[in-house]
Amino acid sequence: MDVLVFIMVLVFSYLLGSIPFGYLIARIFKKIDIRKHGSHNIGATNVFRVVGKVHGSACLILDISKGVISVIFISDIYYGYFNNFMPLTWLKIIFGL
Repeated sequence: MDVLVFIMVLVFSYLLGSIPFGYLIARIFKKIDIRKHGSHNIGATNVFRVVGKVHGSACLILDISKGVISVIFISDIYYGYFNNFMPLTWLKIIFGL
């Protein structure tokens, strides 16, 4: 059971980290493909330059939130499942990656 829950949390963390907030923000608010403007990157810096300060800041906050949710919330919530599986520090490192 521990391994199954671990794999489910790992998959959830991966899927959460794969959300391209920079692309989504540029597409929703400015109707542009951010990959074709500026540095051609979907990161917060390019969104900040091309779309604007507010949208770039929102992108940065959302990108940071993905890591925070994966590392802090998920590992702490599911730590009860993994008490005998591995230490909490290793869980945070794995879910963060």
